[in-house]
Amino acid sequence: MITSPSTLSWKEKYKIDVARIDLEHKLFLRLINSFKMAMNKGRSDDTLRRIIDEIEKYASFHFASEENLMVAINYPEYEEHSWRHKELLETLMQKKQSISGFENFHQFLVEWFIEHTTVEDIRIKHFVDDYNIDVKEFCYDIQEDTL
Repeated sequence: MITSPSTLSWKEKYKIDVARIDLEHKLFLRLINSFKMAMNKGRSDDTLRRIIDEIEKYASFHFASEENLMVAINYPEYEEHSWRHKELLETLMQKKQSISGFENFHQFLVEWFIEHTTVEDIRIKHFVDDYNIDVKEFCYDIQEDTL
């Protein structure tokens, strides 16, 4: 089990060197942190559930974004990776319906983010690097400083 500090900080190990995906990961991390900060401030259960809804919707968007990139670059592990996304969203929905404490839910989010980013998503980086793929040919590029 990965222990979670108050909030997560962006680390190089989360980076996959696709600007758009890295930015989306940073935003996802910030949503997880906003959930933790709302918990720490004693926000109402309704407020915490609304943040969970936002996280769920953002995860769905992010997974579609990642999958579009994988299809565009002919990523050979697309089917398995897409299945993992579906599995994660199903788990998130199940946990959301049966929350046995917001701290446990936060721990799930932290573990999900770290595990999925450093194990599954890093494979996309390796594929792009191994085949010298210029991802800018396949997807719009977002730079953090242009937002």
